[in-house]
Amino acid sequence: MKNFLYLPLALAVAACSSAEGGQSADLKKLEAERNALVKQQEDLAAKIDALNEQIATAGGGAAGKSALVTTGIAAAETFEHFFEVQGTLESEKNSLITAEMAGAVKRINVQEGQRVNAGQVLVELDKQLIDQSIAELKDGLELARFVFEKQEKLWKQNIGSELQYRQAKTNYESLQTRMKQAETQRSKTFITAPFSGVVEDIMPKIGEMAAPGMPVVRLVNLDRLSVKAQLSEAYVGKVKYGTTVTVSFPSIGKQYTARVTKVGSSINPSGRTFEVTASLNNGGKDLLPNLVAKVTFKDYENNRAIVVPTQAILQDINGNSYAYLVKKGKELPTVKKVPVKMGLTYQNRSEIISGLNAGDEIVFEGVRSINDGDRVSINKQ
Repeated sequence: MKNFLYLPLALAVAACSSAEGGQSADLKKLEAERNALVKQQEDLAAKIDALNEQIATAGGGAAGKSALVTTGIAAAETFEHFFEVQGTLESEKNSLITAEMAGAVKRINVQEGQRVNAGQVLVELDKQLIDQSIAELKDGLELARFVFEKQEKLWKQNIGSELQYRQAKTNYESLQTRMKQAETQRSKTFITAPFSGVVEDIMPKIGEMAAPGMPVVRLVNLDRLSVKAQLSEAYVGKVKYGTTVTVSFPSIGKQYTARVTKVGSSINPSGRTFEVTASLNNGGKDLLPNLVAKVTFKDYENNRAIVVPTQAILQDINGNSYAYLVKKGKELPTVKKVPVKMGLTYQNRSEIISGLNAGDEIVFEGVRSINDGDRVSINKQ
C-alpha cells in the first residue's frame, strides 16, 4: 500500500523535472507538492492501521473470520514404542536321520507326509548275516556257560586247577560280550524316529545300500517352532531373554505371541547385527518352516508420558518443534506458539518430554492455518 502511494509522488517529481529540465523549476513549489503528497500518504496509512485493528477486534483475518481448528488435551498416559524386523520360521526339531551301519535297505515302513511317534521303526536294513552270527554265538555261549558252571563247582570243591577255572570263566564272559555287541549291531538295522513328527523325505529305495552317516529320512516336528531375526546393533541391551514379542505371518494372515529364548552374544561384523530367536507353539499346525515372519519388539515404555497426536507438532526452519497452546479469553480463544521437546513417535502418537503439561489444551488439527496470537474457533466434535 505504501509503495502504491509513493508512485504518484515519483511521477509528479519526474514530470516536473522533465518539463523544466531540472534547472528552471521552482524548487519551493516542488517541495510543497511533495510534502502535500507525503501528508496524504501518512493520513491514508493511519486510516488503514485503524481499520486493521477494528477488523482484528471484530474477529481477526482479512475476511473478518477466525480460523477453525480442532483441539484436544495433552494426556498423561502410558507410551510404548515398538520396532519391527523380518524373521524366518524354523522347526526346533528338523533332523536328517542317518544310518549307523552299512546294509541293504530291506523295508521302508513309512510314507512321506506320514506322522510318526518317537521310537517308531522307519526303515529296516538287511540283518540276515547278523542273525546268523547271533545264532552261532548262542550255541557257543550255551556251551561256554555249561563248562564254566562245571569248572566253578569243581573249583569250589578244590578239584581241578585254577587255570582251567579261569579259562572257562574268561571264555564265557568273552562270548557274553560278543553277544551284546551283535545284538547292538542288530538293533542298528532298525532306523527309528528319535522324536515324534512328520516324515518329510525318504532318500533311499528298497534294495539300495546304506552306509554309516548316509541320510535316510528327514523328520520334522511342527509342534514347536522358532523365529530367527537379525537385529541392528543399535538394539543391543533392549531385547532380553524371556521378552514377549508379536509374530505375524502376512502370507497366511496369522498372528502369534512368542517368547525370546535366545539373544546372540556377538555382532556379525558384515551386517552389524545380532541374532534373536523366539519360540512359539504351533498348536493349530498352520505354520510351516521357512515362512516369512514379521517380528514386533517393544524397546521402550513410559508409564507417565505426555502424549499428543504427531500431527499437532510442527517444526520451524531451524528444526525446532513447537505446538499451539489454546488460551481462553472473554471473546474468542487465541493460540500461543510454545516450543516443545519430543521423545519417540509410534503410530501417530508422540511423546512430549518438555514444553507441555498434562491437561493442556492444544490444537490438534488446523495447525498449519494459524499463527502465534491468532484468534480461533474451536470445532466441536
